[in-house]
Amino acid sequence: MDRPDESCRDRVMGDGRAVCYKAGTSMSKSYNIAGKQVQCPHCAHTLFETRKILLNTRGATFFNFDWLNKGATVLTCVKCGRLEWFATEPGESR
Repeated sequence: MDRPDESCRDRVMGDGRAVCYKAGTSMSKSYNIAGKQVQCPHCAHTLFETRKILLNTRGATFFNFDWLNKGATVLTCVKCGRLEWFATEPGESR
């Protein structure tokens, strides 16, 4: 894997893709949930990238009703890559 620059932390995804996480980029932010700042339980870092994930169930997928499934927000720590799942939308810290 080629490193685009030394401040980049490569992560290899399950399908073999390399993803570059850079702390301090416009995509990495701090988040709050339930009035408390989200902190990575592994490395104590507070910058995360976010994405929405659909929580599929076999029954709904079988009958092509995926739109009925609920979603979750996943925060990915930009330092160590740990994933934190939330059923409610975390708010951005300022």
